[in-house]
Amino acid sequence: GGAAPRCVPGAPGAETCNGADDDCDGMTDEGLGAVSCGVGACARSVPACLGGAAPPCLPGAPAAERCNGADDDCDGATDEGLGTVSCGVGACARTVAVCAGGAPQGCVPGAPGAEVCDGLDNDCDGMTDEGLGAVSCGVGACARTVAACVGGAAPRCVPGAPGAETCNGADDDCDGMTDEELGTVSCGRGVCARTVPACVGGAPRGCVPGAPGPETCNGADDDCDGATDEDGVCCTPPAAPAPSTCPTSWDRRPVLQFAPLPAGVTYEVWRVGDASPLASLTLVGQNHYRPPSALGPGGPPPGTALRLYVRACRTGAPSCCATSSTVTANLVEACAAPEAPSAANVVFSEYLINGDGGPCPGPDCEAGEAIEITNLSHCPVALAGFHFGYCNPPCDAPSYRWMDFGAEDVIPPRGVYVALRNRATSVCPFPFLGPDDPGLFGLRVSRLAMRGLSLQSGWFHNAGGGMSTLRVASGAFVDITAGTTVARIRPYRGGDPDCRSVGFDAVGACGDPVPGSSPTATLEPNQLGRLWHPCDAVRAPVPATCR
Repeated sequence: GGAAPRCVPGAPGAETCNGADDDCDGMTDEGLGAVSCGVGACARSVPACLGGAAPPCLPGAPAAERCNGADDDCDGATDEGLGTVSCGVGACARTVAVCAGGAPQGCVPGAPGAEVCDGLDNDCDGMTDEGLGAVSCGVGACARTVAACVGGAAPRCVPGAPGAETCNGADDDCDGMTDEELGTVSCGRGVCARTVPACVGGAPRGCVPGAPGPETCNGADDDCDGATDEDGVCCTPPAAPAPSTCPTSWDRRPVLQFAPLPAGVTYEVWRVGDASPLASLTLVGQNHYRPPSALGPGGPPPGTALRLYVRACRTGAPSCCATSSTVTANLVEACAAPEAPSAANVVFSEYLINGDGGPCPGPDCEAGEAIEITNLSHCPVALAGFHFGYCNPPCDAPSYRWMDFGAEDVIPPRGVYVALRNRATSVCPFPFLGPDDPGLFGLRVSRLAMRGLSLQSGWFHNAGGGMSTLRVASGAFVDITAGTTVARIRPYRGGDPDCRSVGFDAVGACGDPVPGSSPTATLEPNQLGRLWHPCDAVRAPVPATCR
């Protein structure tokens, strides 16, 4: 051939994994693809041919599943196994997956509804069929009440069976009435007859007859003895008494005065509102009554009003009576707290100027002459820390005479304190004056001795131009001007016969003070305690005393 031969390339073939350029494109083992292995987060991919050989494909290692939208544990599932979350109760209960769409999911409970009787918790409060109320049926002892819903269904209310009515405060026969038709009970006769229901307030009621009264002439059985107008009650009653009393009673034993009791008549003394009389008086001529003990506790001045009246009845015909009008006495309470003497609560007096027990001067001169300090209040008056002093003209030191009071010198409420000069040798009687006498509203006879000069002459001289003076004053005696004056006596009329005198600073008929008065009445035998002894206010008292 002498000519250059023509070079003809071979025919290309399919590329295979052999390290050669099988398809004659200048590249080796290209276009053979890739090989994959594993799933999810474990998935891997390698070239199908590397260096003329197929390399191995190794998947990644699996991890714990998380809520991220990936297959973390390489099991072909996404976000699985992460559990659920629940919320709400009853009909509101809900349960959802913890993770949805690769994100955490919140639980929202359902909306509650009204509770109905279906065995469910419709209002989502943890209770079933509650608050649906109750159903009642029947009355009295038959009454029953059942819950409106039990076990998801409404139960039937069945009333109890009625019984016989008894006295127990209940509706035993279930007719809407209590203790009915059990009858009545009667007792007593005349105006005392009573009929009451056999049962009241669920308990058998006893029948108490009315209180009998005095038989009167009225055609009725007033004393409930089965007879009418007996004992001669249809008669002419005696005259009605006309009682009177002092308006104030300091010892709560007011003296009631009335016309003398005539023969054949009984006086009954009544307190308004009492069921029985305080006393029945049968002594012919009796003209007063004083209770033996206090009629009540009383009150602070002016006291507590007590109303009294008197019935005059024919003796032997206790219903033939006439009743007086009522009178009122104010009872003043006792007081235990001592007060100091003052111009408002004491009256100071001297008496028995002519009590001649012997010649003057001398140890018995004017024996029986006395001072009296009267307590006008309802509290004790304590004289301790005060003195009594007096002098005659010219009222200088030689004529001073006095007594200092001590702790034992206490004047009881409305009581009388008496300092009596040489009582034992006085020619004047003291018919009412014994030892210290609480019955005389606390009369107390002083045991103190006078001090000073000229004690053998009379105490108080009414001459001398009116310069004599007696006084009660504060503090211990120093002279006739010492201390603050509580009460003072200026000279008054003298010259009366022995055992008679004229009082000073008088007190009214029932113990009421009359300041500044100058009485002229002659007092016999003397003044001491006269206005404080309750019987002294009764003219010619029958009986002679009410102590």
